[in-house]
Amino acid sequence: NGNSGTMTLSTGASTGSGTAGDMTLSIGSGVQGQGGSVSVTAGDVVDALSGGVGGDLTLEGGDSNASTGGSSSLSAGASSSADGGTLSLSGGSGATSGGAVSLSGGSGSSGDGGSMSLISGSTTDSSSGAMTMQTPSGGSTGDSGAVSVTTGSASNGNSGTMTLSTGASTGSGTAGDMTLSIGSGVQGQGGSVSVTAGDVVDALSGGVGGDLTLEGGDSNASTGGSSSLSAGASSSADGGTLSLSGGSGATSGGAVSLSGGSGSSGDGGSMSLISGSTTDSSSGAMTMQTPSGGSTGDSGAVSVTTGSASNGNSGTM
Repeated sequence: NGNSGTMTLSTGASTGSGTAGDMTLSIGSGVQGQGGSVSVTAGDVVDALSGGVGGDLTLEGGDSNASTGGSSSLSAGASSSADGGTLSLSGGSGATSGGAVSLSGGSGSSGDGGSMSLISGSTTDSSSGAMTMQTPSGGSTGDSGAVSVTTGSASNGNSGTMTLSTGASTGSGTAGDMTLSIGSGVQGQGGSVSVTAGDVVDALSGGVGGDLTLEGGDSNASTGGSSSLSAGASSSADGGTLSLSGGSGATSGGAVSLSGGSGSSGDGGSMSLISGSTTDSSSGAMTMQTPSGGSTGDSGAVSVTTGSASNGNSGTM
């Protein structure tokens, strides 16, 4: 009915200018066999009806009131002839919810908070290690876990920057692709994608809303990369609508500009505005129109002109 005995392993304190004693837990090596293992396990609770909580396990570097706190290092063993050892950090399984895993940098007061790096392994000859951030599939009645990657807010400074980029290829290889893909739905709606630049909340600050740029890659050797923006197709109903519009404003509305690329020794890029075709019904209508003017203004003008030419012929209309 009582408590089992407590075990304490500790070195003595140093009350003067000396250093407190170290503690080493070392396991013997093997010449041909396996090296000795180390197992540190907190206490279990056997009685399922007792309500007792399993024992905690704490590995912590020492605090310091004078300088930097002690570091903690947890690493798998290296090998000079085969693969390095695997390091696994996982929360405990549970009859209700599984245990959480939390990795966080230390908080700071007058200095910065501790940084965090998740970096896969490097190599001298082969491919560097892959990295996967993934939540498992949900159970029979639940959802799959969400993934959230956000930077912190700032009261006076700038909020954190987020960069998603693939590595450059400095040789004959191809630079890495990037795919942003949303899951499909069997009976429900497919997942949406929203890419929104930052707003400016304070109307008196004079700040400008963030820009949004979608651009194909440049090339110094061949044709530049293409850009494609299209609405989704449907095999049983209407295709999705594509809308390009300038932003509304308290003074003037934002402009919309569609232009082909400029050329040097070759022609400038062409432009085509073509409504949709059909196999059975009417092709899509096309409207070029300016709205009616306001109570004191004019309606917008419409101008369709071809360019001038210094030596060749001007464009035909």
